[in-house]
Amino acid sequence: MNPTYYGPNNSYFVPAFTIFDAHVGYPITKNFSLTGTFRNMLGTNDRAVTLWNDYNIFPQPTLFGSPGLTLGEAYGPRAFILKRRLQDVIRSRR
Repeated sequence: MNPTYYGPNNSYFVPAFTIFDAHVGYPITKNFSLTGTFRNMLGTNDRAVTLWNDYNIFPQPTLFGSPGLTLGEAYGPRAFILKRRLQDVIRSRR
């Protein structure tokens, strides 16, 4: 399991949060394996639609001193990705 912490003033313009991902791999044969990846397992900040409301509008500092309002962005949905890997073995004849 891999936690990733996004601290305050992150690029998503939302308060600090942590995302948990997990990876698992399984070799089927010597040349074939499967890898599964779970992204955003807890569904943190995974809104499908971003709305203007008090929850996701945050003041950010600007060059001119007065804060500007920014709209918080969603991190991304929960996802499971399954990859297969097939390695060709070329045997040279001598």
